[in-house]
Amino acid sequence: MISGDTPLNIENAWMRFPIYIQLTNIFFKKAEKEFKPEFYFFAAQAIKKAAIIADILNKEEFYVMCEQAAFLYSKVKLYLDASQILQNVDKRKSENFKKLYADSIVLEGNKLFNKRQYDLAARQYLAAA
Repeated sequence: MISGDTPLNIENAWMRFPIYIQLTNIFFKKAEKEFKPEFYFFAAQAIKKAAIIADILNKEEFYVMCEQAAFLYSKVKLYLDASQILQNVDKRKSENFKKLYADSIVLEGNKLFNKRQYDLAARQYLAAA
């Protein structure tokens, strides 16, 4: 609720499942066509909800959808979200996304250091540690 997501009603979740799949496809195609990465984020949110529904309904597609959501989150450099999705599905890939997050934080710190913004760079390095 705090994040702005609408809660899923378990009784009618099965009806929303194909809608979330369709939304994911629409946002992904739009992101590819218009070169707008924010649509990858919307696609990732939609497939994440579809994965939650697949888990509730014990569907086999749950694991594939989790990996798709992680991939889409990684396209917009939200590596911690990708790691969190895969935490119960694939521990090795989850750890890889955590490493990617740390590497991206260090890279951002290096850029700030080269711009002589030492305080901000130090904060980035501390966040990566």
